[in-house]
Amino acid sequence: MSDDDQRKKGVEAEREPNFLFAPVERRFLPWAAGRLPRWILPYDMTALGVAAALGVCAAYQLSNDGKGWLWVAIGLLVLQWVGDSLDGTLARVRGIQRPKYGYYLDHMVDAIATAAIGLGLGLSPFMLLSIGALIVVGYLILSINVYLESMAFGRFRLGYGFLGVEAAVPPLARELAPRRVNAVSPGVIETGWWDFMGEEDRRATFDQFAEQTPVGRNGTADDVANAIRALIENDYINGVVLPCDGGLRFT
Repeated sequence: MSDDDQRKKGVEAEREPNFLFAPVERRFLPWAAGRLPRWILPYDMTALGVAAALGVCAAYQLSNDGKGWLWVAIGLLVLQWVGDSLDGTLARVRGIQRPKYGYYLDHMVDAIATAAIGLGLGLSPFMLLSIGALIVVGYLILSINVYLESMAFGRFRLGYGFLGVEAAVPPLARELAPRRVNAVSPGVIETGWWDFMGEEDRRATFDQFAEQTPVGRNGTADDVANAIRALIENDYINGVVLPCDGGLRFT
């Protein structure tokens, strides 16, 4: 295989979105991209993602002066996801994608954004800088593995199971002791959050997840509330992420 063919294999590798909300994202992103004004371009979404990531870094650092900045960081994280997720989707929906350059730009931007967010976490009063750096290193190691897999096996893994921000719970529990830090990791919960989808698509998505879930149904807001209550009432539980997904993570 020539060098050009090898590079093409990596760029055109089959995408494997295997994180929890991948089915929702596959429906939502093209829907959102199709409704953006024509004057908004993919590069604008890329710039939004980078700017939001830098803003997250600044907000985390400013949380040393007040915890209210954490709400700003949360909002900017949402904007970062929107920009990072919609740039490539917008290009594909409009048929203006540049596969090789887009592949390079997307992953370079991802690395910059991750480094900025990890640095911000480390500069906040809630995490040691060394822990934030380790999170960035861990992400970059997984990213390198993804890029190697795309070249060697022709597949591009978009997620590693259910790993996510819950990885921060144990170090936060150590740093904030004697205050407790726990989290609930919900599965598919039937709430108004899904109202952006049409009724037919929403029901099809719910039915698909219910069939995959060992308990045979999706969750409710009461299920999550009960899980949170259990963590609050037992003051000997600390540093844990409590799954509330009906066993969906095992499927």
